[in-house]
Amino acid sequence: MARRNVESTGIIRSREEYDGIPSADYEALRSGPLVRQRTGLAPLGSGADWHLRFEIQHLKFGELARDVRRNDPFVGQGVSRLLDNVLQGGPTVDPCSGNDDVDAILKDGWEQWCCDKMLCHNLQTMNWAQMRRVSLDDMITVGDIFTVMMNDDSADLMEAHRARKPQNTVKNVVFGVLKDDRGRPQQVWFTKENIQPAMQLNNVGATRPTPIRDEEGFEQVLHLIDRQRATQTRGVTKFAPIFKPITLIDDTVYAQLVKEQIQSCFVILRERPQTDGNGPTQLGTVGNASIQDQGPSQRLLQEIFPGMESRGNPGEVLKAFTPQVAGADFINFSMVILGMLAVNLDMPLAVFLLDASKGNFANMRGVIMQARLAWKRLQRLQIDCQERPAYRWRVRALLLEQSRRGERLRKLLGLTWSRLASPTWVDDLQDAEVNPFKHHWHLPEWEYIDPLKDISAGALELSTGQSSPRRVANRQQVAWSALSTEIVEDRGILVEKAIKKAMDLNKKYPDLSGMGGPVDWHLLCPIAMSQGVTTQIVPAAPEPDGDEETTPPGTSPGKSTGKSPAKEPDQD
Repeated sequence: MARRNVESTGIIRSREEYDGIPSADYEALRSGPLVRQRTGLAPLGSGADWHLRFEIQHLKFGELARDVRRNDPFVGQGVSRLLDNVLQGGPTVDPCSGNDDVDAILKDGWEQWCCDKMLCHNLQTMNWAQMRRVSLDDMITVGDIFTVMMNDDSADLMEAHRARKPQNTVKNVVFGVLKDDRGRPQQVWFTKENIQPAMQLNNVGATRPTPIRDEEGFEQVLHLIDRQRATQTRGVTKFAPIFKPITLIDDTVYAQLVKEQIQSCFVILRERPQTDGNGPTQLGTVGNASIQDQGPSQRLLQEIFPGMESRGNPGEVLKAFTPQVAGADFINFSMVILGMLAVNLDMPLAVFLLDASKGNFANMRGVIMQARLAWKRLQRLQIDCQERPAYRWRVRALLLEQSRRGERLRKLLGLTWSRLASPTWVDDLQDAEVNPFKHHWHLPEWEYIDPLKDISAGALELSTGQSSPRRVANRQQVAWSALSTEIVEDRGILVEKAIKKAMDLNKKYPDLSGMGGPVDWHLLCPIAMSQGVTTQIVPAAPEPDGDEETTPPGTSPGKSTGKSPAKEPDQD
């Protein structure tokens, strides 16, 4: 009857009805004795937050991940290596306001703020590069982290456990994030840091609700999170799929170490004759450990250790045991588990272990290039979630700065205090010819794996017309607009210096006719030849005799002068 109800109405009222749904054409929906029955599934579908329905589960998940991060010998090193590859020297910003003087002020103001921990950090203990690394580490380990931009132009990091939902609120607060009727985040409710970890958060007054955007629309709570679903409010640790493998390899390695330690033990057995029984009870020893005699049985009081000596009671013979050597599959098993860890951290196993002994160079090059796709995604994610909002916040602070630098910046932009008091001054600047908020980010690059092949391939694409300089530069995460400007400016500086030096040399040595003529500035700044162009040095032509035909001026031997040569008579 239950099955007929399900088929006719489509309404599921119980777990039994859910299990009684007929199998579909997809093999994954068919059950069987060897098919794992997955639990915890919502019968009618659910959002991402349903899988962590209780806040205590979310908090415990984060603490488990932190424990793995700080105690596991493999995971901790893997995360650090991932951070090194993704961050490197950090991204750099290139202001593109439309005015060079404005760009110089903005770039200088941003770099000064980033490098000075007294300016950028609310606690004044980290500069922006360190805060960037801690933020990405927390996003990978715990799932997310918040950066709160303060009124004094500093930034404060709020770890994931600081966003909480009080027990007495009836508002739509999900794991510390207040949402409106459309599900858009509006506020984040942060607790005080000195709150007891085991204490329940009962009152709203124990939190500090912070709007995500301020009155002018600037984002002041920056949420660094790698969402996997559209309905996901808070982040989930990247260790979630590998908690069990981490525990397996940890226990297995520990057991293997114990085996190796016991295997290195050697035992000396001593047999002594029986006494007359009138003496005191004797206690045997096992190295520094003692064996207490308890009638027919004995009790080992301390652990054994390598190189011990076993001494039994009179008349006793102690038998030793031989521990089993680790199986040949232990290394293969360990590599499988380590491979699971590496792939969940978006990292090749060779990079994870810093071991390139297996595989050839081509294999290494291929897997690293594939891993860089994930690393670039993390770079762009941090730019969008943290770097760009922080830069906009800093630009506004420079525009409102009470200093000579701020006055000069406002003068270049034609801003007055009355205009800055207008609620639409930000929108007006967005539409202006010189926009101080316009900028471009340069992501960190990686060194060429095989420089000669990679550079030659790019040059061949350009010479054959299969690509453009812009596309080749973008493939290396370099803005062609900035690169082309740098190329022209640098070559211009080189040519200018070469011309000036050549003029000085010709002025110093005016009579160089017998030494090949005046100094040519091309000799002082040779430019690299283009792809496929070669040069050849040949000896100079001999001086012509009186009877020999001379070469017209402005031409070289073997080259046409533009006139047709006289036609010679036909030979019979």
